[in-house]
Amino acid sequence: DRARTTTARIVVVQAAALRLLLARADADELCVPATSGNLSRVVETEPRFLPDARLFEKNRQDDPDSSALRALLKRLGRACRRPFFPLGGRNAWGSHVNALVFPMALAVARNRSMLAPALGSYANATCATFACLFKPTATCGFASNTAPRRDGDRSRRSVLSKKKPDATKTKCRSRRRRVFGCDYDAQDVDGVPAAYREAPHSTQHDSEDDPPCERLDESSTCRVPYLRAAALKRGEFSYAERGDLAVPAPFRKRGHFWYVAQLLAWLLRPNDAFRAHVQHILRRSGLERAPRPLVGVHVRRGDSCLPTQTRLKARRCDDFGAYWSVVLDLKRRYGIRSVFVAADDPDVLRNASRAGRADGLGVYFSSNLPPRPRQSSSSSTPVVVLWDTLLNNKERDDPALRSGLLVGAPSSRPDLARDVAADVAILARTDALVGKFTSNIDRIAYALLVAHSRCLKPFVSLDGSRWCHDFAHRVGRSDYGTFFC
Repeated sequence: DRARTTTARIVVVQAAALRLLLARADADELCVPATSGNLSRVVETEPRFLPDARLFEKNRQDDPDSSALRALLKRLGRACRRPFFPLGGRNAWGSHVNALVFPMALAVARNRSMLAPALGSYANATCATFACLFKPTATCGFASNTAPRRDGDRSRRSVLSKKKPDATKTKCRSRRRRVFGCDYDAQDVDGVPAAYREAPHSTQHDSEDDPPCERLDESSTCRVPYLRAAALKRGEFSYAERGDLAVPAPFRKRGHFWYVAQLLAWLLRPNDAFRAHVQHILRRSGLERAPRPLVGVHVRRGDSCLPTQTRLKARRCDDFGAYWSVVLDLKRRYGIRSVFVAADDPDVLRNASRAGRADGLGVYFSSNLPPRPRQSSSSSTPVVVLWDTLLNNKERDDPALRSGLLVGAPSSRPDLARDVAADVAILARTDALVGKFTSNIDRIAYALLVAHSRCLKPFVSLDGSRWCHDFAHRVGRSDYGTFFC
């Protein structure tokens, strides 16, 4: 009898352990199925999402809308229909990437092919476009003097015909010169393919089904026109101005956040070389074997600690302890076992390592760190070389930046983009995110996290900011004011 009782107890204990193991396996996913109703409501209206663990589901549902949009983007990339070359500006990496959502939205709305965007401030003579890191958004060939034509392209009237233009078209052409253009030298874009600058061709046409102001007048000075992302901030692609109408009708029910997340996921598909680089980081750092659940923490220091940031970006510089207290809360709620820290300050990583040892959490980081802080020769102010401000022309009024210590050598600029992009890629593969949505990097990372996983995952935005996307519009809100999305 005693043996049978002992055996029964062992079976009960084993069953309880198995239930706990299965519960933990489900919790490792930290996945709340993303629906049309909860995506925008949660992400765009709340600074945090900490669901009851009982809502997590391990089996992810297929997303036919996502598949349909990817198929459309793939067709546009292959069709090479009226291609254009997007310029995101001379912005820092996160802002640069977010700006490119507008040209992608135009490509979808106008059935056009968007070429791999310019790297902007991160370009040099050998690496000028996103194709250095990501799969190209279009695979157009430019061996001949005319853009490739595909079967199924309707014959359209040439803009070079001598038909007398009406007043509406003249007005539209004047408007479009502020959007499209061909004066590449004035844009200071390093390494633009020579084919884009070639003489005009006579096969560029209008499409009769386009709105009047979308009929092209851009082939008179170059072969492939550029498109300034900032020129699209007013009009049909602005969520601030158009609301849900900024999303194409077939996907409108999914909401603005879902649409932007899908476009970013397509734009930032890693090419083979960049994928190998990220895999190397995962192996070298130990992240490849890190116990799950894994929380991603992005700590933005440096320029976010400048006094002007509260006024300009509605954010403040928080100590690492503020981030770590949220990590410990997530550990209590969801059994977090590992932490990936992306930061631009070596002190943050040292503090994270100490905190992880003290609290029994594995801490990992990519080591994509800039040089240690240096002193400016003309000032006692420490100069910290940062991801996003290294080449950011908008910060040139700061004496530390004018000193020249923050300007990277041209040969290193693509590497800077690669390092930031690698950290974003890793943040987008974690199980929860801690950061601030006043940061473009955090907004991109969470959008990718949802797009890749097809579910909502826990997040905390420390400064009370909500996720937003509306490039160059000051519509974001945090605890400290409004900021440009």
